Amino acid sequence: MPHQEHLSKAGGGLAHRSRLSGAAARLALLIAGWLLLAAGVWAEPASAPLTLREAEAVRAGWTADAPPDDGWAPVSLPDNWALRWPAHDGVVWYRLRWEQPDPPAPVGLLLPWTNMASAIWVNGIEVHRDAHLVDPLSRGWHTPLYRRLVPPLLRAGENTVLVRVSGMAAYQGGMAPLTVGDPGEVHARYRLDHLLRQDLQLVGVTVASVIALFFGALWAMRPREQAYGWFSLMTFFWMLFEYNHVATETWPLQSTDAWQAANTSALLAFAGCFVLFVLRYRQRRLPRTELVMLAMIVVGCVDLCTADRAQMALRRDIWTGVAALVVIGAALLSSAANLLHAAHPQPGLVPILLLIMGVTIRDLLVFLQLVDSSIYYSGIASYVLLVGVALLLARRFTHALEHTESFNARLLAQVEGAKAELRESLEREHALKLLHARAHERVNLASDLHDGLGGMLVGSIATLEHAAAPVPQAQMLSMLKSLRDDLRLIIDATGQQTGLQVLGDVIAPLRHRITELFEASGIRCRWHLSGVDDLTLDASLNIGVLRFLQEALTNALKHSGARQVDVHIQRTRTHLRLDVQDDGRGFQEAALGAHAGNGLRNMRTRAARLGAQVQWQSEPSRTTVSLLVDLLSS
Repeated sequence: MPHQEHLSKAGGGLAHRSRLSGAAARLALLIAGWLLLAAGVWAEPASAPLTLREAEAVRAGWTADAPPDDGWAPVSLPDNWALRWPAHDGVVWYRLRWEQPDPPAPVGLLLPWTNMASAIWVNGIEVHRDAHLVDPLSRGWHTPLYRRLVPPLLRAGENTVLVRVSGMAAYQGGMAPLTVGDPGEVHARYRLDHLLRQDLQLVGVTVASVIALFFGALWAMRPREQAYGWFSLMTFFWMLFEYNHVATETWPLQSTDAWQAANTSALLAFAGCFVLFVLRYRQRRLPRTELVMLAMIVVGCVDLCTADRAQMALRRDIWTGVAALVVIGAALLSSAANLLHAAHPQPGLVPILLLIMGVTIRDLLVFLQLVDSSIYYSGIASYVLLVGVALLLARRFTHALEHTESFNARLLAQVEGAKAELRESLEREHALKLLHARAHERVNLASDLHDGLGGMLVGSIATLEHAAAPVPQAQMLSMLKSLRDDLRLIIDATGQQTGLQVLGDVIAPLRHRITELFEASGIRCRWHLSGVDDLTLDASLNIGVLRFLQEALTNALKHSGARQVDVHIQRTRTHLRLDVQDDGRGFQEAALGAHAGNGLRNMRTRAARLGAQVQWQSEPSRTTVSLLVDLLSS
């Protein structure tokens, strides 16, 4: 009867017969409900499943389709026939019996595992058969089997189950106890068994593959982080090893022996990668130890691949033990070093290493049959451990990112400081340039006054001094206007007038005034112009050429004592050339020394401003001043 019905009936009786108060009735009802519920949960079901642990067994050849009539021996399940028939490879038949009430009801049948492949008959009717009953065998050692037996398959009274197991003594051939009983109860046990033996193992393999791919990609992007690479390889080989717990066939290998050799080799490779990961994670290197371990792995893999079936069990046990001891030793030593040496503390790694060590020891004892169990915890715990280690690596990666971000912030602050200093330096430099520009303008103004207005004044004074008669008013007015025009030219140049001007038009006023001055002084002045009538230059270049020419002519007027001056201005495709030649007394520039005056210095300065080349050639009766201007660069 359902618990709810018990509860309602009990509550109704209490309320009617005892006539308790409302609070007491509710309390009594609650206590009664708890008792009934506890009785329903913890009471043994009337039809509890029956676990068949006693059976009869007989061995046969690989191709036996029916059990032999004699040779049956009583056995207890779980059974490992290698203990009874150490060299038997082939088939062992198991016969089990149980009593079924009359009339028979549906029965659930659960076989947790067989090692390796199996076929099952119930009362002579086949209810299960694996795909491969000869080598390469189907792998049923980790796969629970459930069948719901309907009444037509059953008999009132004794029922017989016949299990044909194909296996090898080297791989602990045998089978588990058989459970029969109520289909719901048995199926619940099957679901739990399937969860432990298949589902969780499959989750572990899936998680391992994802983690291996993720950290492999991360290591490819950051090769310097070798811990990521070794963790990816470690996880990859563990995934290969754990695949043994979910694989139902030996594909792509062609025999059970090859599968066992490959599986144990993957375990050895995992152990080696685990040691290297722990070392790299702790930022340690042990070159000799790492070489010895690599050699051990290679020797183990070669030994397993070359072993025959007679030696396979021993060699598999040896190398499995070696791999387990390597993992246990690495976990133990690393934990001890981490706890004893505080130079590189890794607090999150210690509990994971200790858990790995504990699970490895327990599963090694199961493998060596020193612990009575058929379930390995390493596969169940592996994905938890891998996720834990992955989180440790992720935390390290996050710390590295935080360190990088902190470094970038400090670098950015330094850059901003450097930019501020550079800005201040540029401002100071700009202020200095302004001062230099003002000084340069004053120097230019002084040069222009000296070369232009000063030259005109010198010429006018010379005219007045050498005049045989008083100078007419018109001539005096013309001199003053020339001085005014030259002053305007200086003002225009100082104001930085822009725009293109024809060089011939700029030179024309100077040519007219200079010619008059020279003639007034009794000096013949001849001009030779070529290609300048259509040569357009900007204002600064025009004024620079004009001032150089004016300075050269003024020097010839004041100092040469010449009777004839020739001015040559010639334009080529890329250059402009000026030559001022006189037949005066000449000079030696080296002899002038500090007394060279402003004229030569001004001409050098103006030539440098124009990016031009200046040259003097002087000897008695012939002095030439030359200026060569590169029109392309200017």
